[in-house]
Amino acid sequence: MRSLRAALLVFFVIGSAGCGTMPRIVILNDPLSAEEHLQLGLSYEAHHEWDQALSEYRKALEKGGPSSVILGYLGNVYYAKKDYPAAEEAYQKSLHGNPQNAPVLNNLASLYLIKQKELVEAERLVQRAIAADPTRKPYYLDTLGEIYLARAEYDLAFAAYREATQLAAADPALQQQMQERQRSVLELLDRNETAGSTK
Repeated sequence: MRSLRAALLVFFVIGSAGCGTMPRIVILNDPLSAEEHLQLGLSYEAHHEWDQALSEYRKALEKGGPSSVILGYLGNVYYAKKDYPAAEEAYQKSLHGNPQNAPVLNNLASLYLIKQKELVEAERLVQRAIAADPTRKPYYLDTLGEIYLARAEYDLAFAAYREATQLAAADPALQQQMQERQRSVLELLDRNETAGSTK
C-alpha cells in the first residue's frame, strides 16, 4: 500500500512537472499511526520542542489514539508553555476520560497551585492521585506539601515532607529535596514563633 502511495505521489509530481508548472509535493495520506505520532510527540517534548510536540499529539488524537493519555500529554506541554487555561482544559478532558489518571490529577493540582486558586480542590486532587497510584506517593506528597505551604499550614506541610522523605528511599535526589523542604518549613515555623513572641 505504501509503495502504491509513493508511486502515485511520484506520478503526480512528474505529471505536474511535465505540464510546465512547478512541481508540488502532495502528501496523499499520513503514513504514521497514532502510536508513532504519540512517540514523536514524546520525543519532541523531551527536547522541549513544544510546538512540534503539540502538533504530533494532535495528530495522534486525530488518528484515534488513547485520548485520555494524549490529552494528559497535551496538558503537560501547555503547562510548560505557561498556557495555563489550555493546560487546565486538556487535563479536565483527560480526567473526564479517565478519572483515575494519577499523574494528571497531580499535575492539575500543581496547576491550581501555580494559579493560587482552588487550593482545597488541589488538595483533593492530590489525595485522589495518591489513592489511584500509591507507588508514586512521595512525589504526590511533594505537591501536597506545597499546597499546605501556600495555605500557611506549616505543620501539615512539614508532615507531608517528612512522610515523603521516609518513602523516597529509592530516589535519593527526591529524599534530599524533601529533607531540604523540611528544613525550610522548620525555619518558617521558627520565624513565626519568634515574631509571635515579640508581639
